[in-house]
Amino acid sequence: LFFIAACAAAYFIIVRGQNNKNASTQIFAMDTYMELTAYGKNSEDAVRAAKEEIERLDALLSTGNEKSEISQLNKNKKGQISADTQYLLNRSLTIYEETDGAFDITIYPVMKAWGFTGEEHRIPDEEELQDLLQLVDASRLQYDANTQTLTLPEKVEIDFGGIAKGYTSQRVAQIMQEYDITSAILNLGGNVQLVGAKPDGSSWKVAIKSPDEQEEIAHQAIFNAYEKLHSLREPEKLLSWLTTVAKRLYNRERARNKMLIHESDCEYGTDIIENITSRDDDILDEIVRN
Repeated sequence: LFFIAACAAAYFIIVRGQNNKNASTQIFAMDTYMELTAYGKNSEDAVRAAKEEIERLDALLSTGNEKSEISQLNKNKKGQISADTQYLLNRSLTIYEETDGAFDITIYPVMKAWGFTGEEHRIPDEEELQDLLQLVDASRLQYDANTQTLTLPEKVEIDFGGIAKGYTSQRVAQIMQEYDITSAILNLGGNVQLVGAKPDGSSWKVAIKSPDEQEEIAHQAIFNAYEKLHSLREPEKLLSWLTTVAKRLYNRERARNKMLIHESDCEYGTDIIENITSRDDDILDEIVRN
């Protein structure tokens, strides 16, 4: 019996040691710094694969890389698109419709005019902006699902920067699961996604810090969030206190983008959260503090 007990103890010590093994990496991609940390016996392989996936998506979607799929589309105005781009296109057009056209991936020419895509920032004059805004209309994009071909109108250019990091975070989380990682922290330039629980089995603590007070608000199951939302009538407060925690970062970015786009319309903002909550099971909680 003593021998059996000793073997069992040794086994659990080895397994625990494997589960506590961790690997981390830092990477600069998508114009931001990212840090990935995974725990478990496959953590090194998982982090390596995740880094490769980030680099692959960055090379595919970057508007700053002349060889990327998106840059080639912007240049040639027509081309067959990959599965990743198809996914992002469909999601972008969904958000475009949900925001009445306010979120629009064809905004890229305007971004270039401001210098957001390079190092030379400037303030374009009103006439230039109005001319460029005539090009911003995602409904004019033509996509043939049979041939996976996307066609852009003349002078129109696209950029998936508004949701690319959320999608990338989702893909990295999937990779962690493929490598049987049950604990990971994925920080993609402020887009943080957690996988599983902490290495010791306890739950992660997700919190937001008040912009006005030196305190933190722990993430709890707050069921009266919607009543809180309706009690706020100042858009600035609504934006300051709202955070969405989602199983998939695409949905978090989707909610955030819709809120920021309509920040001047508080009533519209509350409707957004109610609609997302009622229609989308991936949204977990909307936390609001007045």
